[in-house]
Amino acid sequence: MMDIVTHEWQIKTADIRGLQSAWIEAGPVYGDLLVFLHGYPDTPECWEHQIRYFSQSYRVIAPFMRGVGDSAPGDSVRRYGTVPVTLDLLAIINIVDPEHKRRVFCIGHDLGSVYAWNLASSLSDRATGLVIINGLSIGQMLKRWRYPEQLRKSWYIYLMQLPVLPEAVVRLMPSKILKLAHRLGGLEESKRPDHAKTKRALRYPINQYRSFFREIPRILANPVTKVRCPVLVLWGSEDAFLMPPRLDELKADAEKVTVRILAGGHWLQRQVPDNVNDLLKRFFGDNHDKRKFAAKERVKNNIASDR
Repeated sequence: MMDIVTHEWQIKTADIRGLQSAWIEAGPVYGDLLVFLHGYPDTPECWEHQIRYFSQSYRVIAPFMRGVGDSAPGDSVRRYGTVPVTLDLLAIINIVDPEHKRRVFCIGHDLGSVYAWNLASSLSDRATGLVIINGLSIGQMLKRWRYPEQLRKSWYIYLMQLPVLPEAVVRLMPSKILKLAHRLGGLEESKRPDHAKTKRALRYPINQYRSFFREIPRILANPVTKVRCPVLVLWGSEDAFLMPPRLDELKADAEKVTVRILAGGHWLQRQVPDNVNDLLKRFFGDNHDKRKFAAKERVKNNIASDR
């Protein structure tokens, strides 16, 4: 494993299941874990406001998704799927917390939400909370395609299924693609990330869209495993890519869901970082305290039953 220190962050790399994986790590060594998962076209730096804010109290992990930054591209489209990526993420969490003693909060934005839902489910009782920002699971997206409005908003997903062409377009005009995505997503120019870094995140992650389509038969054939931890969904009211969430579609996948609609577009964590951080802080604090109370109750009940 290799560490590179940049500002107060460390960029760490390790060979995971035959491919190099990289992630940003920051914060107290023994704090609860916050795992921030970015979408497309993005890098972990899209969470810079959250990393700086929460690394004062929590151990923050922000992986470079497959094919982004120092995370090597997958050797096949399949390696970008929810199960392989979740296995990679679990391996990173195990490196950071080998004794499995720390609580884990999963936070996903855009395509990162697909992996966040799956990661929280895979962590089972170890997952203390799940936060979704303008994103859906594959199953939720499938249900959305019954609505003409979502079909219209998802035009770019169909283009991503074509071979070769999407990669050729992003290679020829990366800056124009980024400007278009950010403009449509309502992200003001002053709040956009460094395009020089983000350009490198355009090509290989296209395979995420292709992999998700290939997973549809499996998802349709298997019942949903509900996420047991509390879920907080934050949504920009002016999202150009996704319809606003409905509680009924979310409660099919989770036992306890809270939805907050905020003024903004697709990149809330960059557009209104203070609002997002306040809501996250309250959510993390509330569920941290509830988890401690539940643990004490279990101990008290065990002592009572022993008597």
